[in-house]
Amino acid sequence: MRGVSSLRPHLLLLLVLCISRLPPGHCVVWKSCGPQASPLRVEDVGLTPEKPLRGHSMDFIIRASMAGNARPIPQGQLVATVYYMRMPVYTRKEDLCNYLPNGCPILPFDRVELKNTQALPAWAPTGSYSMRFEGRSPVSCGSSVEEKGVGAVKDEECVIVCVDVWFGMHSTKDQDEMEALIDEDEHHDDHLDPF
Repeated sequence: MRGVSSLRPHLLLLLVLCISRLPPGHCVVWKSCGPQASPLRVEDVGLTPEKPLRGHSMDFIIRASMAGNARPIPQGQLVATVYYMRMPVYTRKEDLCNYLPNGCPILPFDRVELKNTQALPAWAPTGSYSMRFEGRSPVSCGSSVEEKGVGAVKDEECVIVCVDVWFGMHSTKDQDEMEALIDEDEHHDDHLDPF
């Protein structure tokens, strides 16, 4: 496992690429978190809008490819967990097949785009967030040829795919001004004598 110091050059490169004005959705920091036996390999993650606003939706697109010797995945569950300051604050579980444009099954050599829309409430604090997407299937990940290597797990729930995504939650100027007015009004009310 790499330490934080070994990731610094990669993060610096990502920062340089983001500053160089790549097209929207391409400055997403992500990392695969699935076990080596996961049949889906994440190739790219997109986020639209690139700067999500609280109270508005954001679309995640996870592009992955299925290993050639993996068993078909007929069903699964997508678990999306939002973290703020490294603490889980929200979890949503849904049918994985609903987020695939062609539905299920996922077959060997398939290239898939998992599309998921999330919205954090308007009262969510601005700042750094992360989200973990984990796809699981009750069907074993064992390979179709039952050899060691990709998908060698047998008779267990399969982690189909796992990816961690980091993003910042932003606010609009109007939201900030409204919050300032509310804070000012609440402060003013504290000094009023009801009698």
